[in-house]
Amino acid sequence: MYILDSDTLTLYVHHQGQQTPLVHKVQSIDSSLLFVSMITVNEMVSSLVERITTDARRSHDEKMSDCRLLRDVMRGIAAFQILPYTEQAKGIFERMPSATKRLGPQDCKIAAIARAFDYTVVTRNLAHFSQIGAVCGVACEDWTKKSE
Repeated sequence: MYILDSDTLTLYVHHQGQQTPLVHKVQSIDSSLLFVSMITVNEMVSSLVERITTDARRSHDEKMSDCRLLRDVMRGIAAFQILPYTEQAKGIFERMPSATKRLGPQDCKIAAIARAFDYTVVTRNLAHFSQIGAVCGVACEDWTKKSE
């Protein structure tokens, strides 16, 4: 089973309807095997809502564009099952060394969720997630490249 990281979900949302390697791979896998984390949902939705509601420097047109993007993000998220940040995942995250957490606490939490459920993280940033995964025992794959 697979858990898409935030960057991968963003790419998927932006490229739906196109035949990119990522879209093709997601569409070729049984949807019961595909997940996103509550961490990803929070990252994506809260940042857009904040931009829409609090950034006074943004024009009305920019905010409307963000509203359309939020709609697209919500549709993209709805295509996947959402994994919670469980107590087991929290424990895995808390046991990670500080140096690993400095690589990106949200990514470490996504990796901890993947480890708790024994899922593979789908990311285009293999170098980054491989460092995190090596610490907590999580496998990673990049679906953005054409398979040979």
